[in-house]
Amino acid sequence: MSKGGFAVGVALVALTCIYDTSAVNLRAESVPKAAAGVLKGEVLPHLTAWPLVKLQGSIVAAAVNSSAAATKIKSATVKVDANTVMDFGFYDGADSWQYLSGGYKVVAIEADPSLVQKAQTEGKFGAWLASGQLTLVNAAIMPSEGNAAAWTTFYLNQCTKEWNSFYKGVGCRSCTPPHPETAGPPDGCTAMQVQAMTCDGVLAQYGVPTFLKLDIEGAESGCWKALGALEQWQRPAYVSNEVGNVNLIDELSALGYQSFKVVLQKQTGVSGPWGDAAQDCKFGGAWRQFGEARWELNEIFNKASDPNDPCPGMKQGVGGGGTYVWYDLHASMTPTPPAVQPGVVALTSKK
Repeated sequence: MSKGGFAVGVALVALTCIYDTSAVNLRAESVPKAAAGVLKGEVLPHLTAWPLVKLQGSIVAAAVNSSAAATKIKSATVKVDANTVMDFGFYDGADSWQYLSGGYKVVAIEADPSLVQKAQTEGKFGAWLASGQLTLVNAAIMPSEGNAAAWTTFYLNQCTKEWNSFYKGVGCRSCTPPHPETAGPPDGCTAMQVQAMTCDGVLAQYGVPTFLKLDIEGAESGCWKALGALEQWQRPAYVSNEVGNVNLIDELSALGYQSFKVVLQKQTGVSGPWGDAAQDCKFGGAWRQFGEARWELNEIFNKASDPNDPCPGMKQGVGGGGTYVWYDLHASMTPTPPAVQPGVVALTSKK
């Protein structure tokens, strides 16, 4: 298909986009079905949903420390890129390595400077950093409350860097199961000053990805606010978020996400496959509808961990009962086809 551009004016947000028609097969009723393992440059397969195409052109970069998170991105020229994945919570880079190996361009955010320095100096990321396929930013995504100037103290956990957080209740967890909060520095954690970024600033500067992975220990609310400021068709086709409570699925449903997977995590520091490749704890590769997924999450938070349960509970907290259990919730904008819906619980999505 020949490359051509045309401008589109979106009435309510004064958005200007330049469409690169060489990037994907354009169909008015289609959306790229982005799953791990699709090589960069391929024409992506499609599902019936809303239009999402790779956009190309200059963008207006919002100031990363702006407090106007909900409004700046709507007035910017926004780039939506079907070949980009965002990894918020880079940690040791295991997830980014998977995305990069699949041919995706990756924008990764990591607050801990020691982890960023390690990634910059070890060989496995060198070529990707040099080519620009990997952009690694040493900063912390701030929550939605307040402005960036108020979010400067970050807590580095003494047990695992996975729990580093703006919130003392997360960053200062004890090393002893079920890992209750300690009194704070120097008990259980170290406080450091960090550069805070707003999620809307990142999206305006680097574009909107096809998949957004969030593992930022309680600061995700800033990203839900930023996505809420976009039109639904502009939002990532897929997102994943570590589960902290049942209300997470309500947030995602309100943003227009329609299909879900409750993914049991078994390896620390790795979120694993995404999109259609992600594995639900009970239904494998099948997506659940809202009611079934919400019911499962509620059960998980109200039952004890059982090694024989495919979806063990978290009632005893993280690491309670001697079992380290946590989940990611994966969400897709595409509805679950009725013929393959595994759900048996009929609940109405909260809008």
